[in-house]
Amino acid sequence: MNRETAYRGKRVDNGEWVYGAGVSREIFSGNNPNHIWLFNSPEYGGEGWVAVIPSTVGEWTGRKDMHGDKLYEDDKFLAQDEDEPKEETWVIKFIDGCFIADRKNGNYPLKMDYWAESEIHKIGTIHDTEEQAK
Repeated sequence: MNRETAYRGKRVDNGEWVYGAGVSREIFSGNNPNHIWLFNSPEYGGEGWVAVIPSTVGEWTGRKDMHGDKLYEDDKFLAQDEDEPKEETWVIKFIDGCFIADRKNGNYPLKMDYWAESEIHKIGTIHDTEEQAK
């Protein structure tokens, strides 16, 4: 099975999101626990290897939301579960080799293919500050 892989992470130097095609912990400076290197490739508008904050690195799920925005690990989105009458906030995680979405309380995981892309509305990431989420 072939699928496009993509990653994103927040830059160490300025906190901006960068997107790319690969990640490495040891590419330039050895095993530095304070950053990971993300290849911010030209097709993503980048300039090559960029140091990013490890906790912010997420892989693209292969899915998009209703507006065509790519959905990455640690993204938050609104969607309705058939058991609930209102939209709820879900968070994307990668667990046991599978992308899942879970409510904030962490006890109701669903596989990402539970929803059609037209039912998902991306609202940010778990790494956004409250000001950025507004």
